[in-house]
Amino acid sequence: MPRVLILAVALLCPLARAQDPVAPPPKPPTDAERVAQVSRTLEKITATLKEVEDELNDPGSDYAKAEAAFKKLEARLTAGREGVKKLLADGKASEAAAAEEALKPLVAERDRARDLFDLELTRRKALQDKRATLVAAAARNQQLLAELRGAPKPVDPPKAPDPKAKDPPAKDPNGPTAPTAPDAKPPAAKAESKPDPEVQAARAVADARKAALAESERGAKSIEERVQVLRQLIQTEEKLMGAERKVADRAETDLARLTAGRRDVPPAGRDDAHAEVAAVQKRLAAARARVAVVTERIAALNVRLHEREQEHIRALQQVDANRSEVASADRELERLADPLAARNVTQWLVTHGVNMVLIAVGVVVLHLIVRQSSRRIVRLASRNSRRGSDEERENRASTLVGVFRYVGALVIFGGGVVMLLDEAGVPVVPLMGGAAVFGLAVAFGAQNLIKDYFCGFMMLLEDQYSVNDVVRIGAVSGLVEKITLRVTVLRDLEGVLHFVPHGQVTTVSNMTHGWSRALFDIPVPHSADTDALMAEFAALTRALWAEPAFASRIIEDPEMLGVEVLDPTAVVIRFIVKTKPLQQWAVKRELLKRINARLRELGVPVAPSRVIELRGDAGAPAEGRTARSNLDWPLGR
Repeated sequence: MPRVLILAVALLCPLARAQDPVAPPPKPPTDAERVAQVSRTLEKITATLKEVEDELNDPGSDYAKAEAAFKKLEARLTAGREGVKKLLADGKASEAAAAEEALKPLVAERDRARDLFDLELTRRKALQDKRATLVAAAARNQQLLAELRGAPKPVDPPKAPDPKAKDPPAKDPNGPTAPTAPDAKPPAAKAESKPDPEVQAARAVADARKAALAESERGAKSIEERVQVLRQLIQTEEKLMGAERKVADRAETDLARLTAGRRDVPPAGRDDAHAEVAAVQKRLAAARARVAVVTERIAALNVRLHEREQEHIRALQQVDANRSEVASADRELERLADPLAARNVTQWLVTHGVNMVLIAVGVVVLHLIVRQSSRRIVRLASRNSRRGSDEERENRASTLVGVFRYVGALVIFGGGVVMLLDEAGVPVVPLMGGAAVFGLAVAFGAQNLIKDYFCGFMMLLEDQYSVNDVVRIGAVSGLVEKITLRVTVLRDLEGVLHFVPHGQVTTVSNMTHGWSRALFDIPVPHSADTDALMAEFAALTRALWAEPAFASRIIEDPEMLGVEVLDPTAVVIRFIVKTKPLQQWAVKRELLKRINARLRELGVPVAPSRVIELRGDAGAPAEGRTARSNLDWPLGR
């Protein structure tokens, strides 16, 4: 009756699994409960494994008996067949035929023993599969039990160095992982901003939920492994039950054959027949008993499998719940860490936005201060210099103001951009490294540009020329309107604007550096008194110097150099007048006008005259033969 109930429970297990209501996920078991549960399971597996081992190693088992009987009958049959072959070899055909006929019952008995041995072999293989399954289950439970008790996991032994390796890897003198002091900080480490407490709390919650999820996943995996073990045990038990049923069926067939008095029953005495029937009955009873035991075990395993499957379902539900909690925690953490969230934007504006606005305002204010104070600073520096006049120093100040503003704006705005990027969280050090590499590449690719800047810096440092100076650079001459570190801007008398890169300048002729000279070459006739004319020229120059309009333009008395050219047409008187820069042309034009007027007053022709006298045969001048030639001469340059 109990066996019938167990079979009914085993058959109703699928229906029970289908109708069981889904219970709410219970709390996960503690480590102590899991240790106790795994220990009980391991004890049951060990006991069952001992029973299987005892049955496999039992020398009086049905397998051992079937094997011995089959081997005995096989030996008798082999010996009989050898005798038949010998009789045939001796030419005793009739005796050999009789012996062959006598072996037929032995062949039938050997075949029955062979079939029984095959059944026992099948049953033994099922037992061996069951033993292998139990051994694997025991090993898994032992490992799980060791992990629950805190035993360290086995570590793979270190690999021996390969003797064939030519060059083993060099060891770091400081060690592979040099320990550092807990309070030690990297020297170049940047001080991090204060972490957000809400983000830290959300991260702690997320980490705790992830740990709970990992624990629940490990538990679900462990239960799933036990479910797989139970299914494997049920499969092996079903195989074993199939083998036991075949053995029982075979015993029933043999018993029916013996009790029905069939002709293929070997001749034997009455006692032997009763003993054979008793042995078959005993084997049948043992097979039926084993079938019943296996059936009970299968029913019990099905019950345990049902329980484990329900436990696995609850564990999976717990895993799903933990995953939902982890996803919720991750979303909350992502919301708190999202830089575009309203809370983070507000916080960023409060912490970084104000600093960036202050930096931008500071850059603009500093730039305005530099623009407003640059001229004063440069003028103060120029006035403290002893070189040149006030006007010349003023020109130099105008030159340096533009350069100073350019460099100042570059430094201020460049530094401001770097500070803004650093405040915004952009890593500045890699950016500066990339800018250095880019600058190096530009320097190699634009050497002429670098040369222009360097030559411009040296020109400003040596004060070769300034704004408002008149210079000649190569074939271009004109007034300097603007100077930067790269180019000089000239405008000639026709109004053409020339841009001259400093790197292409080889020679500069400054016609207004410090002071200037007005050079005069005045042609007079040979008959004129040169000393008197030079005195007149000097007097005219001093009179011009005395006038208020030219008093600030002329610096020194005129320097009479004397007769410069003596040729058949005229005598050229040269003198020079030293003036301030850019005033030589105005002084020269005015003085040439006055010299022309004075020469007319003195009756000295402006252009030298050549008198040609035509004389007669006696050398007297011929009347009406005189001719006068007036040659034009350019006055001044």
